[in-house]
Amino acid sequence: MSASSRERITGWAAVAAQFAAIGGIVLSPGDPSSVPSWVPAVGWVLVVAGALVMVVAFGNLGSALTPTPVPIEGAGLRTSGLYARVRHPIYTGLMMLAAGLVLRSPGVWPVFWFIVLVVILTAKAIWEEHMLADAYPTYACYLGRTGRFVPRLRRPRPGVTPPEQ
Repeated sequence: MSASSRERITGWAAVAAQFAAIGGIVLSPGDPSSVPSWVPAVGWVLVVAGALVMVVAFGNLGSALTPTPVPIEGAGLRTSGLYARVRHPIYTGLMMLAAGLVLRSPGVWPVFWFIVLVVILTAKAIWEEHMLADAYPTYACYLGRTGRFVPRLRRPRPGVTPPEQ
């Protein structure tokens, strides 16, 4: 099996794990009556905001959009739009959406599955970053100036490489 075939299979396995974690959040029992009434309302705001971030990021990626973390050869590195602020805005939006679902129906199991989702998305992001660094010589500079899931609050000083997240 070639390296690219292994990458694609691993990518699809990561996507399946991500959907399993989301399913765990949605299907796990929670108890919205155990929290103040404003908590589920905040959850709805996060669900809508997360979905909006994801839709905008999908549009920013254009032809480079792929369901797996394996980059499309020749699609180019996207560093504009939301990608000018964070390296993985789709994952950011998905985490916002998932956090909102947890707040809509809080409980131990939804929180557990949310943590699993964050671990999966972080691992996917790190793996994707290695592939992008191999494919694009300018990726190291991009990585140095943008946050992984949230924007950096301050710009690094010229000549200073920020620590890896």
